[in-house]
Amino acid sequence: MVYKLPIFWLKPKNDFVFKFIFGRGTKQSNKLLLALLNDVFNVPKGLSLGTVEITNPLTFQTNVTDQYAILDIRAKVAGFGHVNLEMQRVNQRNIDKRTLYYGAKLFEEQLDKGNEYRDLKKVVTINFLDFSYFTTDMYHSCYRLMEKRTFEPYPDLLQLHFIEMPKFVKQDKENLIHTNDRMAKWIRFLTNEDDARWEEMANQDPIIENAVDMLRTVSMDRGKPGC
Repeated sequence: MVYKLPIFWLKPKNDFVFKFIFGRGTKQSNKLLLALLNDVFNVPKGLSLGTVEITNPLTFQTNVTDQYAILDIRAKVAGFGHVNLEMQRVNQRNIDKRTLYYGAKLFEEQLDKGNEYRDLKKVVTINFLDFSYFTTDMYHSCYRLMEKRTFEPYPDLLQLHFIEMPKFVKQDKENLIHTNDRMAKWIRFLTNEDDARWEEMANQDPIIENAVDMLRTVSMDRGKPGC
């Protein structure tokens, strides 16, 4: 892929850019979001999540300078449930409570549409953190409810995912990331700070090529209404 230069590349960790790439609601954006979700959940090949609908797509008026835009991504995934994704760059020391609130809102919104309790679908929150938050060395943590003494799992209605990107970057530099880690390409994309590497990353994987193309688009149009 050859890019028109010169170009000032925005960073995928910017929450507006993150939503532009994965939560715009277009065919290309939905394709990227589905690929990301399949890798976050490590869905076996042949059983991939099929379709996704963004319930709060990026609006025409939203742009990279809008401080008041709602930049989390809320989506309905066919045959799976409801998902909330958020890019959080600053440690406000409340992400554990914040993600519970977002998850609860997704349950509430299902009831607002006239559903009964028995009709509630699974809710999953996915938090990409640009800081370390938990004590574990694992960069990807998934929390679910379970019985305190027997550890019997509660019905799989709520999952809380935390992806601590600095932990990944450190382990990646130390060659500790497994070659089959399906999240690796995404976090390398999200955390890349070297503009000279975008074309290289695009050439290594077709789906990342699509993500880099979206990044190029928003970088070229930065600050324009409806970009």
